[in-house]
Amino acid sequence: MKVLDLGTGTGRLAQFFLPVGCQLWCSDFSSQMLDLARPKLPAAHLFLHDLRQPFPSDLPRFDRIVSAYVFHHFELAQKLALIQHIRSTILVPHGRMVLADISFPTRQALEDFRQAAGAQWEDEPYWIANEALPALQAISGRADYLQVSDCAGIYMI
Repeated sequence: MKVLDLGTGTGRLAQFFLPVGCQLWCSDFSSQMLDLARPKLPAAHLFLHDLRQPFPSDLPRFDRIVSAYVFHHFELAQKLALIQHIRSTILVPHGRMVLADISFPTRQALEDFRQAAGAQWEDEPYWIANEALPALQAISGRADYLQVSDCAGIYMI
């Protein structure tokens, strides 16, 4: 299985794919993060890439694309456009994307969490599942969501 980890950071998520025989590609917009990931991922293809830019033309198509804590930096419309682009250019037909990120089940849950966080809150365009999931289903045909903590969830597309 060919797997791409978007925003691999230090390689913490990606390191689980090599021992099970996956061919692994890892991207990040930070060369320093890729330097930290390289020792953990000796057999992976690591490359510098900003998601807002076109993907390298020599990338294969992937069976799975994973990402952890990357997409919350983008507004919902940007998230959807990126996901559509990824699906149409580098994901095989019937391939799956799994995106783990900062996500709240509802806007009210986000507001409650914001109040509880107080001065530690960082305002970003976090996922709101009951808004994002219907939009993801509309562009992909199938999307599922799992809330895994008060402020984190997994989107399976």
